[in-house]
Amino acid sequence: LSTLEMVVASSTVPTMSIWRGERREGRRDISRIPNLPRRTARKNILKKGAELRAGDYVTLGDNVIEELLPRKNSLIRPPVSNIDKLLIVIAVRNPDPCFYNIDKMIAVAEYHGIEPVIILNKSDFEDSTGVANVYGALPYRVYNVSASEKNGTDVVANEIKGCTCVLAGVSGVGKSTLL
Repeated sequence: LSTLEMVVASSTVPTMSIWRGERREGRRDISRIPNLPRRTARKNILKKGAELRAGDYVTLGDNVIEELLPRKNSLIRPPVSNIDKLLIVIAVRNPDPCFYNIDKMIAVAEYHGIEPVIILNKSDFEDSTGVANVYGALPYRVYNVSASEKNGTDVVANEIKGCTCVLAGVSGVGKSTLL
């Protein structure tokens, strides 16, 4: 297939927005299809037990999702698929980092073949070298940023270019501010 569609919003209702992309030299170019009506999945896809998720690639018929294409990976929570990178956002302080949760997210990413990237946010509040030393010794990229001050966010923007990424982290670490 030269033209693919990607599900970018999923819900319990089998209707979602679709983005179209073209494969070029192993990369995906995805852009919003202007004025495209919301699509509905054919019942035979849903009867097979397939659950459409954000990130799924599908083929489209006449305003209907005809086929769910194979996934390279898939997560249950959040319900996403075909993820290239998991951006694990950690606050240096407020809330304090929970190393158990961070380790768990890294393990899930590795298990599913997703590249984990660690982002230490709120580095303007406190020195982040302690947390950076713990994970910097591992083979993962660690970035110190201050999303509210816009320090280091350009590095994160370069990290996610051309990738399908998911932001993960506990409440209050600055995921929305980073966006």
